[in-house]
This record gives sequence, structure tokens and C-alpha cells, in this order.
Amino acid sequence: MARDLHDLLGYSLSAIKLKSELAHRLIAERPDRAQEHLADILDIAGHALSDVRSLARSYRRLSLSDTSHSAKTMLAAANIDVRVELDHDPLPEEIETVLATVLREAVTNVLRHSDAENCAITVRQTDDIVKLDVVNDGATHRPLSWDCNGVRNQAERVQAAGGTFIARHVGADRFHVHAAIPTAA
Repeated sequence: MARDLHDLLGYSLSAIKLKSELAHRLIAERPDRAQEHLADILDIAGHALSDVRSLARSYRRLSLSDTSHSAKTMLAAANIDVRVELDHDPLPEEIETVLATVLREAVTNVLRHSDAENCAITVRQTDDIVKLDVVNDGATHRPLSWDCNGVRNQAERVQAAGGTFIARHVGADRFHVHAAIPTAA
């Protein structure tokens, strides 16, 4: 339950915090833009409430397409240039939910733990494997801890689906999250 709550609410609360900060900065000079961010906050909070209710019913399907769109919106709001590429067949519900959860956590970590200017989100399917990659710049070289709830939760979810998970620093300032899950039973 703790893992689900962390994965579910961490993303939404990070989005609410980001949008609130933006609205607060804009309220005096650009009240129209601040109003747009406040509307987004209401929408995100509504989705979070729905997600919590779904979790309470022990069922929580996440859409990879919806999560990708939301991620793009959040990253763009933080002035991060984002590229999203989705190239996959319809996925089994369980796999789509795992990948959407991994994507949510990866984006939360981009926002919380980097000074990113660029982020690429790619989902590709080849034969019977679907792969998710999230690569961002601006990553500080702090030790990656598998004790961290987010990283551990991502790895456990992907491994439970029969896949592989990698989260690592690449080069001087990049961070790469990779999940690969077989689509065939």
C-alpha cells in the first residue's frame, strides 16, 4: 500500500506544487496565466482524488498516452524542452499501467532532482518487448540509492511484470531511466 501511495500521489502532489508556484509568481503580473495554472491544479487534484479512490477499490488502470501528455505538460510548465515519442501497439492493461507508473515517477524525479533543460520520453515496441526510456539533462551526480522509494518501487513493478529496469547517470549530466517488459505471455 505504501508503494502504491508513493507512486500515485508523489506525481500528482509534485504537479500541484509546481503549478501552485507558477500561479503564485504570475498572479500579480499575469492573472490570466495564473488562472490557467489554477485550473490545472483543480484538474490534477481531481485526478489524484479519483486515483486514490481507485486504489482503495484495489483497481487502478493508468493510460500511457494520458500519462505522457500530462508529463509533457508538467515538464513544459517547468520550462523543460520535452520530446515525447510513443510507438507501440495496444498493450495489455497491466503492462500499460506499470509503464505509466514508471513514467510518472521518472518525471517526478526530473522535476525534483535535476536542473533539466531537456527531457526525452520514448516508448517503442519491437516484436514482443515494449521499452520506455526517459532521458534528461541537468542531473546532479549524487549517489543513486536503491533505498529510495521511487527507484525501488519502479524496479519492483517492472521486475514483477517480467521485465528489466535500469536507472543510472550517463555522462556528465544526464540521467536515464529504462524499462523493458515482454508483451507476450
